[in-house]
Amino acid sequence: MADIVQYLVLRRRKIASPTSIEEIYGHPYTVNPRASEDMIVEQINAPLVELNEIRSEEDCLGIAPVIPLRHIAPMNRTQRPSNGDTSILPWGLRAVGVERTELTGHGVTVAVLDTGIEKEHPAFSHIFSGIECENFTGEEAVDYDGHGTHVAGTIFGESINGVRIGVAPGIKKALIGKIIGRQGTTSVQLQRGLQWAIENGANIVSMSLGFDFPRYTKKLCEELPRDVAFSRALRAYQQNLDFFSTYASHATISATQPLLLVAAAGNETRRDERSDYAIDKSLPAAAPGFLSVGALMNSGTKLEVASFSNTGVRVSAPGVDILSAIPGGGDSEMSGTSMATPHVSGVAALWLEYLTKKQGIVSSGLLADKVVGSATDQFLEGAPESDVGAGIVQTP
Repeated sequence: MADIVQYLVLRRRKIASPTSIEEIYGHPYTVNPRASEDMIVEQINAPLVELNEIRSEEDCLGIAPVIPLRHIAPMNRTQRPSNGDTSILPWGLRAVGVERTELTGHGVTVAVLDTGIEKEHPAFSHIFSGIECENFTGEEAVDYDGHGTHVAGTIFGESINGVRIGVAPGIKKALIGKIIGRQGTTSVQLQRGLQWAIENGANIVSMSLGFDFPRYTKKLCEELPRDVAFSRALRAYQQNLDFFSTYASHATISATQPLLLVAAAGNETRRDERSDYAIDKSLPAAAPGFLSVGALMNSGTKLEVASFSNTGVRVSAPGVDILSAIPGGGDSEMSGTSMATPHVSGVAALWLEYLTKKQGIVSSGLLADKVVGSATDQFLEGAPESDVGAGIVQTP
Protein backbone atom coordinates (compact mmCIF):
# COMPACT_ATOMS: atom_id res chain seq x y z
CA MET A 1 0.00 0.00 0.00
CA ALA A 2 1.30 3.45 -0.93
CA ASP A 3 2.49 5.74 1.86
CA ILE A 4 0.00 8.40 2.92
CA VAL A 5 1.51 11.89 2.95
CA GLN A 6 0.03 15.03 4.51
CA TYR A 7 -0.36 17.97 2.11
CA LEU A 8 -1.62 21.50 1.94
CA VAL A 9 -3.63 22.16 -1.22
CA LEU A 10 -4.34 25.69 -2.43
CA ARG A 11 -7.49 26.03 -4.54
CA ARG A 12 -9.33 28.89 -6.17
CA ARG A 13 -12.58 27.92 -4.49
CA LYS A 14 -14.16 25.23 -2.36
CA ILE A 15 -15.10 22.38 -4.69
CA ALA A 16 -16.01 19.44 -2.54
CA SER A 17 -17.13 18.25 0.85
CA PRO A 18 -15.21 15.50 2.68
CA THR A 19 -17.81 12.99 1.46
CA SER A 20 -17.47 13.87 -2.22
CA ILE A 21 -13.66 13.90 -1.98
CA GLU A 22 -13.80 10.34 -0.69
CA GLU A 23 -16.03 9.46 -3.63
CA ILE A 24 -13.58 11.06 -6.08
CA TYR A 25 -10.42 9.36 -4.81
CA GLY A 26 -11.83 6.12 -3.46
CA HIS A 27 -10.53 6.36 0.12
CA PRO A 28 -10.97 8.69 3.10
CA TYR A 29 -9.09 11.99 3.19
CA THR A 30 -8.77 14.42 6.06
CA VAL A 31 -10.04 17.77 4.81
CA ASN A 32 -9.96 21.02 6.76
CA PRO A 33 -11.06 23.87 4.48
CA ARG A 34 -9.85 27.38 5.33
CA ALA A 35 -11.64 29.89 3.15
CA SER A 36 -10.59 33.33 1.98
CA GLU A 37 -12.11 35.61 -0.63
CA ASP A 38 -10.69 33.91 -3.71
CA MET A 39 -8.86 30.85 -2.46
CA ILE A 40 -9.15 28.00 -0.03
CA VAL A 41 -6.52 25.84 1.63
CA GLU A 42 -7.28 22.19 2.28
CA GLN A 43 -5.24 19.92 4.50
CA ILE A 44 -5.38 16.42 3.04
CA ASN A 45 -3.79 13.04 3.60
CA ALA A 46 -3.15 11.42 0.23
CA PRO A 47 -0.92 8.77 -1.38
CA LEU A 48 2.14 10.20 -3.10
CA VAL A 49 1.14 8.48 -6.34
CA GLU A 50 -2.00 10.63 -6.59
CA LEU A 51 -0.14 13.92 -6.26
CA ASN A 52 -0.11 14.63 -10.00
CA GLU A 53 -3.82 13.88 -10.25
CA ILE A 54 -4.60 16.44 -7.55
CA ARG A 55 -2.21 19.00 -9.06
CA SER A 56 -3.80 18.69 -12.50
CA GLU A 57 -7.26 19.63 -11.24
CA GLU A 58 -8.40 22.88 -12.80
CA ASP A 59 -8.82 24.83 -9.58
CA CYS A 60 -5.57 23.64 -7.91
CA LEU A 61 -3.18 26.57 -7.49
CA GLY A 62 -0.55 24.65 -5.57
CA ILE A 63 0.18 21.61 -3.43
CA ALA A 64 2.98 21.00 -0.95
CA PRO A 65 3.81 18.41 1.71
CA VAL A 66 3.49 19.54 5.31
CA ILE A 67 6.91 20.45 6.77
CA PRO A 68 8.01 20.87 10.41
CA LEU A 69 8.35 24.46 11.60
CA ARG A 70 10.50 26.05 14.30
CA HIS A 71 11.12 29.49 15.70
CA ILE A 72 14.51 30.83 14.66
CA ALA A 73 16.31 30.40 17.96
CA PRO A 74 18.35 33.38 19.21
CA MET A 75 22.12 33.00 19.03
CA ASN A 76 22.41 34.22 22.61
CA ARG A 77 20.24 35.41 25.49
CA THR A 78 21.70 37.77 28.06
CA GLN A 79 19.84 38.81 31.20
CA ARG A 80 20.93 42.41 31.31
CA PRO A 81 18.44 44.69 33.08
CA SER A 82 18.26 48.21 31.67
CA ASN A 83 19.90 50.86 33.83
CA GLY A 84 17.00 53.28 33.72
CA ASP A 85 18.88 55.95 31.76
CA THR A 86 16.03 57.35 29.67
CA SER A 87 18.41 59.55 27.67
CA ILE A 88 19.84 56.53 25.86
CA LEU A 89 17.93 54.69 23.16
CA PRO A 90 18.95 51.08 22.47
CA TRP A 91 21.29 50.99 19.49
CA GLY A 92 18.79 49.16 17.30
CA LEU A 93 16.14 51.87 17.63
CA ARG A 94 18.70 54.59 16.93
CA ALA A 95 19.99 52.73 13.88
CA VAL A 96 16.56 52.64 12.18
CA GLY A 97 15.93 56.31 12.96
CA VAL A 98 13.33 56.18 15.71
CA GLU A 99 14.65 59.37 17.33
CA ARG A 100 14.08 61.31 14.08
CA THR A 101 10.32 60.77 13.90
CA GLU A 102 7.21 61.46 15.95
CA LEU A 103 5.33 58.61 14.28
CA THR A 104 4.32 55.76 16.61
CA GLY A 105 2.36 53.28 14.48
CA HIS A 106 -1.02 54.69 15.48
CA GLY A 107 -3.90 53.12 13.54
CA VAL A 108 -1.86 50.12 12.35
CA THR A 109 -2.72 46.50 13.16
CA VAL A 110 0.24 44.17 13.53
CA ALA A 111 0.30 40.38 13.85
CA VAL A 112 3.05 38.28 15.42
CA LEU A 113 3.15 34.56 14.61
CA ASP A 114 5.51 33.00 17.12
CA THR A 115 5.57 31.29 20.54
CA GLY A 116 2.89 33.52 22.07
CA ILE A 117 3.19 36.48 24.42
CA GLU A 118 3.17 37.37 28.10
CA LYS A 119 0.29 39.79 27.69
CA GLU A 120 0.54 40.98 31.30
CA HIS A 121 4.11 42.24 30.90
CA PRO A 122 4.41 45.94 31.90
CA ALA A 123 5.76 46.73 28.41
CA PHE A 124 2.30 45.90 27.01
CA SER A 125 0.14 47.71 29.58
CA HIS A 126 -0.71 50.42 27.04
CA ILE A 127 -2.08 47.87 24.57
CA PHE A 128 -3.38 45.16 26.92
CA SER A 129 -7.02 45.45 25.82
CA GLY A 130 -5.96 45.58 22.17
CA ILE A 131 -4.03 42.31 22.18
CA GLU A 132 -6.00 39.44 20.64
CA CYS A 133 -4.51 35.98 21.07
CA GLU A 134 -5.18 32.77 19.17
CA ASN A 135 -3.55 29.45 20.01
CA PHE A 136 -2.93 27.07 17.10
CA THR A 137 -0.77 24.57 19.00
CA GLY A 138 -3.22 22.68 21.22
CA GLU A 139 -0.97 23.47 24.19
CA GLU A 140 -1.33 26.03 26.96
CA ALA A 141 -1.71 29.58 25.72
CA VAL A 142 1.50 30.80 27.38
CA ASP A 143 4.85 31.85 25.96
CA TYR A 144 6.94 29.00 27.34
CA ASP A 145 10.05 30.16 25.47
CA GLY A 146 9.98 33.97 25.67
CA HIS A 147 10.83 34.34 21.98
CA GLY A 148 7.41 35.70 21.00
CA THR A 149 7.30 38.14 23.92
CA HIS A 150 10.73 39.50 22.97
CA VAL A 151 9.73 39.92 19.31
CA ALA A 152 6.46 41.66 20.22
CA GLY A 153 8.31 44.01 22.57
CA THR A 154 10.58 45.21 19.77
CA ILE A 155 7.59 46.02 17.57
CA PHE A 156 5.21 47.77 19.98
CA GLY A 157 6.52 47.53 23.55
CA GLU A 158 6.68 50.58 25.78
CA SER A 159 9.59 51.46 28.04
CA ILE A 160 11.03 49.04 30.60
CA ASN A 161 12.65 50.73 33.58
CA GLY A 162 12.50 53.97 31.62
CA VAL A 163 14.22 52.64 28.50
CA ARG A 164 12.22 52.44 25.27
CA ILE A 165 12.24 49.04 23.56
CA GLY A 166 9.57 49.32 20.83
CA VAL A 167 9.85 50.83 17.36
CA ALA A 168 6.11 51.56 17.14
CA PRO A 169 4.64 51.84 20.68
CA GLY A 170 1.58 53.71 19.36
CA ILE A 171 0.11 50.51 17.90
CA LYS A 172 -3.20 49.82 19.63
CA LYS A 173 -4.17 46.47 18.11
CA ALA A 174 -1.95 43.38 17.98
CA LEU A 175 -2.89 39.89 16.82
CA ILE A 176 -0.75 37.29 18.56
CA GLY A 177 -0.87 33.84 17.00
CA LYS A 178 0.84 31.11 18.99
CA ILE A 179 1.85 28.70 16.24
CA ILE A 180 4.99 27.24 17.86
CA GLY A 181 4.75 25.12 20.99
CA ARG A 182 6.88 22.74 23.00
CA GLN A 183 5.83 19.74 20.92
CA GLY A 184 6.79 21.34 17.63
CA THR A 185 4.61 22.61 14.83
CA THR A 186 4.23 22.46 11.06
CA SER A 187 3.48 24.54 7.99
CA VAL A 188 -0.21 23.82 8.67
CA GLN A 189 -0.10 26.07 11.74
CA LEU A 190 1.78 28.73 9.77
CA GLN A 191 -0.88 28.82 7.06
CA ARG A 192 -3.71 28.88 9.61
CA GLY A 193 -2.00 31.65 11.53
CA LEU A 194 -1.51 33.69 8.38
CA GLN A 195 -5.14 33.22 7.37
CA TRP A 196 -6.39 34.21 10.83
CA ALA A 197 -4.19 37.31 10.93
CA ILE A 198 -5.19 38.48 7.46
CA GLU A 199 -8.90 37.87 7.99
CA ASN A 200 -8.72 39.88 11.24
CA GLY A 201 -7.24 42.93 9.55
CA ALA A 202 -3.48 42.63 10.06
CA ASN A 203 -1.46 45.18 8.11
CA ILE A 204 1.94 43.77 9.08
CA VAL A 205 2.53 40.08 9.81
CA SER A 206 5.85 39.47 11.58
CA MET A 207 7.32 35.95 11.42
CA SER A 208 10.58 35.14 13.20
CA LEU A 209 10.40 31.48 12.23
CA GLY A 210 11.50 29.04 9.58
CA PHE A 211 10.88 25.62 8.06
CA ASP A 212 12.83 22.82 9.73
CA PHE A 213 14.13 21.09 6.59
CA PRO A 214 17.05 19.38 8.36
CA ARG A 215 14.57 17.60 10.62
CA TYR A 216 12.29 16.78 7.68
CA THR A 217 15.20 15.39 5.63
CA LYS A 218 16.50 13.35 8.56
CA LYS A 219 13.09 11.73 8.99
CA LEU A 220 12.94 10.87 5.28
CA CYS A 221 16.43 9.34 5.47
CA GLU A 222 15.25 7.09 8.29
CA GLU A 223 12.36 5.84 6.15
CA LEU A 224 13.77 5.76 2.60
CA PRO A 225 16.99 5.04 0.70
CA ARG A 226 19.30 8.05 1.04
CA ASP A 227 19.13 9.17 -2.60
CA VAL A 228 15.34 8.87 -2.66
CA ALA A 229 15.08 10.78 0.62
CA PHE A 230 17.21 13.69 -0.62
CA SER A 231 15.31 13.83 -3.91
CA ARG A 232 11.99 13.94 -2.09
CA ALA A 233 13.27 16.60 0.33
CA LEU A 234 14.43 18.84 -2.53
CA ARG A 235 11.10 18.44 -4.26
CA ALA A 236 9.26 19.24 -1.02
CA TYR A 237 11.30 22.44 -0.66
CA GLN A 238 10.42 23.59 -4.18
CA GLN A 239 6.76 22.70 -3.71
CA ASN A 240 6.57 24.69 -0.48
CA LEU A 241 8.40 27.61 -2.07
CA ASP A 242 5.82 27.65 -4.88
CA PHE A 243 2.89 27.08 -2.51
CA PHE A 244 3.67 29.92 -0.10
CA SER A 245 4.66 32.27 -2.91
CA THR A 246 1.29 31.72 -4.58
CA TYR A 247 -0.49 31.94 -1.24
CA ALA A 248 1.21 35.25 -0.38
CA SER A 249 0.40 36.70 -3.80
CA HIS A 250 -3.28 35.80 -3.61
CA ALA A 251 -3.59 36.85 0.04
CA THR A 252 -2.02 40.24 -0.60
CA ILE A 253 -4.20 40.90 -3.64
CA SER A 254 -7.45 39.78 -2.00
CA ALA A 255 -6.88 41.48 1.37
CA THR A 256 -9.10 44.49 1.93
CA GLN A 257 -6.33 46.23 3.89
CA PRO A 258 -2.70 47.06 3.01
CA LEU A 259 -0.69 43.96 3.91
CA LEU A 260 3.02 43.22 4.32
CA LEU A 261 4.43 39.79 5.25
CA VAL A 262 7.82 40.05 7.00
CA ALA A 263 9.97 36.98 7.69
CA ALA A 264 13.37 36.23 9.24
CA ALA A 265 16.07 34.88 6.92
CA GLY A 266 17.52 32.42 9.46
CA ASN A 267 20.68 32.01 11.55
CA GLU A 268 22.46 29.06 9.93
CA THR A 269 25.34 30.92 8.22
CA ARG A 270 28.79 30.53 9.87
CA ARG A 271 30.94 33.43 8.66
CA ASP A 272 32.90 33.32 11.91
CA GLU A 273 34.26 29.91 10.87
CA ARG A 274 34.82 30.59 7.16
CA SER A 275 33.69 33.42 4.92
CA ASP A 276 32.19 30.99 2.40
CA TYR A 277 30.11 29.10 4.98
CA ALA A 278 27.04 31.04 3.88
CA ILE A 279 23.51 29.66 3.69
CA ASP A 280 20.67 31.20 1.73
CA LYS A 281 17.52 32.45 3.43
CA SER A 282 15.07 29.80 4.58
CA LEU A 283 11.34 29.45 4.01
CA PRO A 284 9.01 31.24 4.34
CA ALA A 285 11.41 34.20 3.88
CA ALA A 286 12.70 32.63 0.64
CA ALA A 287 9.26 32.72 -0.99
CA PRO A 288 8.44 35.71 -3.21
CA GLY A 289 5.76 37.76 -1.48
CA PHE A 290 7.56 37.66 1.88
CA LEU A 291 9.96 40.46 2.84
CA SER A 292 13.12 38.64 3.97
CA VAL A 293 15.21 40.19 6.74
CA GLY A 294 18.89 39.83 7.62
CA ALA A 295 20.59 40.80 10.88
CA LEU A 296 23.18 43.52 11.50
CA MET A 297 25.59 44.13 14.37
CA ASN A 298 27.08 47.34 15.71
CA SER A 299 30.88 47.23 15.57
CA GLY A 300 31.23 50.67 17.14
CA THR A 301 32.29 52.65 14.08
CA LYS A 302 29.99 51.04 11.52
CA LEU A 303 27.33 48.39 11.03
CA GLU A 304 28.25 44.92 9.81
CA VAL A 305 26.30 41.86 8.79
CA ALA A 306 25.97 39.44 11.71
CA SER A 307 28.12 36.33 11.36
CA PHE A 308 25.07 34.04 11.57
CA SER A 309 22.72 35.95 9.24
CA ASN A 310 21.62 34.02 6.15
CA THR A 311 22.12 35.51 2.70
CA GLY A 312 19.86 36.58 -0.16
CA VAL A 313 17.79 39.00 1.93
CA ARG A 314 15.75 41.98 0.71
CA VAL A 315 16.53 44.26 3.68
CA SER A 316 18.42 44.24 6.96
CA ALA A 317 17.92 45.53 10.49
CA PRO A 318 19.61 45.45 13.91
CA GLY A 319 19.78 41.89 15.21
CA VAL A 320 22.59 41.60 17.76
CA ASP A 321 22.28 42.40 21.49
CA ILE A 322 18.69 43.62 21.13
CA LEU A 323 17.00 44.59 24.40
CA SER A 324 13.33 43.67 24.75
CA ALA A 325 10.73 42.11 27.03
CA ILE A 326 10.80 38.56 28.39
CA PRO A 327 8.28 36.60 30.47
CA GLY A 328 8.35 37.40 34.16
CA GLY A 329 8.12 41.15 33.67
CA GLY A 330 11.79 41.69 32.89
CA ASP A 331 13.98 42.27 29.88
CA SER A 332 16.87 40.58 28.13
CA GLU A 333 19.20 40.98 25.18
CA MET A 334 18.92 38.47 22.34
CA SER A 335 20.58 38.13 18.94
CA GLY A 336 19.32 36.69 15.66
CA THR A 337 17.42 37.45 12.49
CA SER A 338 14.43 36.89 14.79
CA MET A 339 15.37 40.15 16.49
CA ALA A 340 15.98 41.99 13.20
CA THR A 341 12.56 41.07 11.79
CA PRO A 342 10.46 42.97 14.37
CA HIS A 343 12.56 46.09 13.73
CA VAL A 344 11.44 45.92 10.08
CA SER A 345 7.84 45.21 11.12
CA GLY A 346 7.88 48.23 13.42
CA VAL A 347 9.38 50.48 10.75
CA ALA A 348 6.72 49.23 8.31
CA ALA A 349 4.04 50.26 10.81
CA LEU A 350 5.50 53.77 10.94
CA TRP A 351 5.55 53.95 7.14
CA LEU A 352 1.91 52.86 6.95
CA GLU A 353 0.91 55.52 9.48
CA TYR A 354 2.84 58.13 7.48
CA LEU A 355 1.37 57.13 4.12
CA THR A 356 -2.17 56.94 5.50
CA LYS A 357 -1.90 60.46 6.91
CA LYS A 358 -0.42 61.73 3.66
CA GLN A 359 -2.74 60.17 1.09
CA GLY A 360 -5.47 58.14 2.79
CA ILE A 361 -5.65 54.92 0.77
CA VAL A 362 -2.45 52.85 0.73
CA SER A 363 -1.83 49.77 -1.41
CA SER A 364 0.17 46.75 -0.26
CA GLY A 365 2.62 47.33 -3.10
CA LEU A 366 3.25 50.94 -2.14
CA LEU A 367 3.85 49.99 1.49
CA ALA A 368 6.40 47.34 0.51
CA ASP A 369 8.12 49.73 -1.92
CA LYS A 370 8.45 52.43 0.73
CA VAL A 371 9.88 50.08 3.35
CA VAL A 372 12.43 48.58 0.94
CA GLY A 373 13.11 51.99 -0.60
CA SER A 374 13.90 53.47 2.82
CA ALA A 375 16.84 51.10 3.27
CA THR A 376 20.33 52.53 3.07
CA ASP A 377 23.81 51.01 2.88
CA GLN A 378 25.39 54.26 4.06
CA PHE A 379 26.60 52.67 7.29
CA LEU A 380 27.44 49.30 5.72
CA GLU A 381 30.68 50.02 3.94
CA GLY A 382 31.90 47.02 1.98
CA ALA A 383 28.96 44.76 2.85
CA PRO A 384 27.87 42.59 -0.13
CA GLU A 385 24.33 43.20 -1.32
CA SER A 386 23.66 39.47 -1.07
CA ASP A 387 24.24 39.73 2.69
CA VAL A 388 22.35 42.93 3.50
CA GLY A 389 19.94 43.43 0.59
CA ALA A 390 19.01 47.08 0.05
CA GLY A 391 20.51 47.91 3.45
CA ILE A 392 19.14 48.87 6.85
CA VAL A 393 15.52 50.06 6.85
CA GLN A 394 14.77 53.61 8.02
CA THR A 395 11.76 55.37 9.51
CA PRO A 396 9.93 58.01 7.42
